[in-house]
Amino acid sequence: MKLSTTWGLLSAVLLFTTCGQRSQRPDASGAASPTFQNVIVLLDLSDRITIEGQLDKDQEIIKAVLDVFQENQRKFGFINSKDILRLAIAPEPGVTAIANDRLIIDMSTMVKGKKASQSKGKPAFDEMREEFEAELSDLYTKASENLNTGADLYTFFCTTLPVSFLKDSEKATKVIVLTDGYLYFNKEFQKKRPPGSYMIDRQVDKQRKAKDWKAYYDKYKLALKACTKDLDNVEVLFLEIAPKFQGESVNEFDIVSHYWSEWFSAMGVEAEIYPHNHQVSNIKGYIKSFLKPD
Repeated sequence: MKLSTTWGLLSAVLLFTTCGQRSQRPDASGAASPTFQNVIVLLDLSDRITIEGQLDKDQEIIKAVLDVFQENQRKFGFINSKDILRLAIAPEPGVTAIANDRLIIDMSTMVKGKKASQSKGKPAFDEMREEFEAELSDLYTKASENLNTGADLYTFFCTTLPVSFLKDSEKATKVIVLTDGYLYFNKEFQKKRPPGSYMIDRQVDKQRKAKDWKAYYDKYKLALKACTKDLDNVEVLFLEIAPKFQGESVNEFDIVSHYWSEWFSAMGVEAEIYPHNHQVSNIKGYIKSFLKPD
């Protein structure tokens, strides 16, 4: 997700399996599980969306998130839930990430502008979802017309998430990220960043060619630097990782996902990471498992 020019509108798991990787937080057995969820869908709208079919696939995935979120509301009869779902755009260089206020479904306070206790339950939820999907379509239409945007996921998790999205500590925060996983920046912006806050494209390329990419990673200390420990009750689901070079590098997913799984582990965050080449029907299964109420 190489960064170049910015666009004002868009400022706004390690257990190996056959399909993904997982990083796990230290054992917290005995801690009470939060009842409600703070669900964030974080979008990387960098040059990854130029991949054929990615714009439509992203929207299908987000609608799958909406399906699962909606199903979870049934146990609360819709009107008794305090879950919240919102969409956020990962920040661009020098621009703070914000959530579009029309891309939020907050079950605790408002349903079509009324207090939850006065709402019409599912019919009102259906109206909110319809508006959400219309706004989502408009967002991606505009994104497709302005492709030179970027995604600074490092800054989002280090700064934006703890400062702006974790105000309710009683909710379990579930972050679903649509990204290719390549934390690259243009040279001008990269010079301004501290070491360990980005991936170096030439080093990743050398890992692809190395006999032992993991040994190369360790030797040259390529790990992303842990930046915060203030991510209690946060879990992460990375989707669509490493779509590039799959025909040339059989280790592409392992290389890219290793950066992220190591980073989240260092910060005590449980993260599930899945590759790009999965069907939406499979992805929905990952989402359903990830958002399963405790």
